[in-house]
Parts: sequence; structure tokens; C-alpha cells
Amino acid sequence: MKLLFIGRFQPFHKGHLKLIRTILGKDDKLVIGIGSSQYSFTEDNPFTSSERREMIASSLTATDIKNFNIVDILDLHSNARWSSLIGKLIPDFDAAYTNNPLVKSLLSDRGHTVRTVGLFGRKELSGTSIRRKMREAGAWTNLVTKETCRVINKLDGVNRIKSIHAQKSQRIFTIGHSTRPINEFIALLKEYYIDRLVDVRSIPRSLHNPQFEQSALTNSLSGAGIRYVHIKGLGGLRPSQKDSINLGWRNSSFRGFADYMKEAGFYHGMSRLLFLSKKTRVAIMCGEAVPWRCHRSLISDALIIRRIPVTHILDHNQTREHSLTSFAVVKGNRITYPTS
Repeated sequence: MKLLFIGRFQPFHKGHLKLIRTILGKDDKLVIGIGSSQYSFTEDNPFTSSERREMIASSLTATDIKNFNIVDILDLHSNARWSSLIGKLIPDFDAAYTNNPLVKSLLSDRGHTVRTVGLFGRKELSGTSIRRKMREAGAWTNLVTKETCRVINKLDGVNRIKSIHAQKSQRIFTIGHSTRPINEFIALLKEYYIDRLVDVRSIPRSLHNPQFEQSALTNSLSGAGIRYVHIKGLGGLRPSQKDSINLGWRNSSFRGFADYMKEAGFYHGMSRLLFLSKKTRVAIMCGEAVPWRCHRSLISDALIIRRIPVTHILDHNQTREHSLTSFAVVKGNRITYPTS
């Protein structure tokens, strides 16, 4: 039989392992779905999908479980789309195991067999409890596999979790001005209590939207009690280098900015942004309405690896938490985007 087990595995612990060993027969094949795979460097999801994958794979291999496959499952914020995604990723599984009532309902509605198995030692063997122990210097290493412990120590994961928790109040927002009327734009900033707008356009002008020309924008914001600053060192429009290692970006503008992210000018700009964010509630602004079409998504990557959460303002009552670009490679405070 092909069995599906879905979880976030933040982190993979002994309760997960015992459940797998309980449900898995000699000739069964196991598919492990890493839920919320796009999220990382947040309090609920501190580890990346690749880090979780390493925890799982090394733990199972160490216990002679070899007939398994691991797939990433994105949160799509749409039940219908999520159910459809499962059908495409794992089209022919015989039974699924989950303790999440919503997941159980969604899979059952599509005709799948869903079984619930209580997690072992649920009070202590839960990701939330283990992360809290890590944060509060409690005993946690006995709750996870040796392989998970090794991965966490290699990542300095305990300090990551402590830092994320300590800095959760230091949040940076992003926004794109697009063609919004200035009053609507200011109302959006007010809705999210923004005190300072950091302009990350290389050239702080807008030919077709003069309300966002630097002097006009500064005056409008000042009248609303919002301070303005332009950080040229975080501006886009950077040329791609001939020997670029950031070939994961097909878009030459994004690749050019990724190349620039190793330069001193970028680090100086980031230092200034981080300094301002400690004193006021900051939003960085560029022209594009949506962040995934704008270099501010790369700036956001640089922020979250520094353990600063980022929220993209999309519209009234509509935001999106930033998650690290899926093909990013992180080493310390440096990010590259190579081909897979």
C-alpha cells in the first residue's frame, strides 16, 4: 500500500517516528508531505522545507526505513486548490494519516481513505511544546531523534528560535504604490499603523503617478504624520553580472539585484533599514503593486534570514506573510539563488 502522512514537522520528533513505525507495514510505501512548506523563519515555522526534509530523511534512514518519499505541500489558502494539489502531487495513495480535522475533511470529500492515529506522548511530543522548551532552555533533545538534534545544532536552531521570538515585535511591512490615489495610499499606511515609509526605488519618481514623486510624496506623508526616507542602497535596477551565480532567477532584473546583494552598498542599506525599524513601525515601498514582481521580495528574503518577520500589504484587510524564496541558499546573512 502507498500511505500518505502529512505534517509540518517543526521539528520532526520521536512522536512522528513512532507513528510512522506503527502504521508502516513491511511492503508499504510511505509518502511524507511537508505541510506549510513555503514558510520558514517564523515563530510557528522556524525551519525551511529543506531543513525539515533533512531531519525526516536522516531519521528514517537511521532506523532502516527506506521505502519513503518526501514531497513539499504548499499552503494555498484555498481548500479546493489545496485538495487539487494533493491529487496532483500524490495521485494514487491508498490511505492518508492525519490528526488535522480540516485535512481529514478535505481528503475525505475527495473520496480518499483517511485514518486518524493519536500522536504518542502528545503533551510533550508536539512541535509547539518542543519549540517552547528550546526557547526557554528546557530539556528538548530527548524528545527528538538524534538526527533531528544534529540538524538543529548544525543550524544553530535554538538561537534561531530564541531570536525569532525576541524579535517578533520588530516587524517590517512592504507596500507597492501602483496607481493608487494618494489619500487611499495613506489610508493603507494608517490602517497598519506605519510611522515611517522607506522608499526603495532607485529613482524616487513616477512619470505616470506624480503623487509619488519624491517631494510630493514627502509633503503628503508629512501632513499625515508619517516620516519619509529614501534608501538608495536598497534600490533596484541593478545590472546582472556576467559570472552571476544567481541563475535561479530567469528574470534579469531580479538576478541583477541578487548579484548586488553581496555588495557593501546593500549591506549599508540593510543596516540603516534595520536601525530605523527598531525605532519606528516601518514599511518599505516600491512601485509594483504585488511583491512577487518587485525586488522588495528579495529585500524581504534578506530580512527574514536576519529573523525579522515581513508582512506584505496588498490591500485593505489583505496582507501576506513573506516566506523565503524556495530556491534560495542561505549561508549566514548571505543569500544566493542558484539553479536547482
